[in-house]
Amino acid sequence: MKGELNSKKFFNLLAFCSLIIAGVVLVLTKVLGVCGITWKLLGILNTIAYTLAFVVTAVAAYHYVRTKHSVAYTVIYVIAVILVIIPLILNLF
Repeated sequence: MKGELNSKKFFNLLAFCSLIIAGVVLVLTKVLGVCGITWKLLGILNTIAYTLAFVVTAVAAYHYVRTKHSVAYTVIYVIAVILVIIPLILNLF
């Protein structure tokens, strides 16, 4: 039980950090975009926030799928995660 509580706290922290990074990046991108400035670091931070958001979502979805005890839900989950991971990996290169 304690290990499960620690993992929930960790993923809640991860979601919180992802939200902060995404918010800051969106505001900075908008403000700097109005000034005509593009900054490569903002794109990198945006990718990190986007990836963290998907990790948190995938973990939350896994906990839901685990409660269903169904092979169909598990297969759909795996396919959905693969569909999310492929563009994320391709975006890095």
